[in-house]
Amino acid sequence: MIDILLVLFFCGLLGNHGNYIQTKADNLRHLNSTPKCQDNT
Repeated sequence: MIDILLVLFFCGLLGNHGNYIQTKADNLRHLNSTPKCQDNT
């Protein structure tokens, strides 16, 4: 569940810090095959 919260957290920050957070999001996607932020729209 914590992983999902982190993904949602990073997805929210994508609007503010695109490049920096996008790198973090990519790392999370490598660790866990989570749905893309765009899919949650």
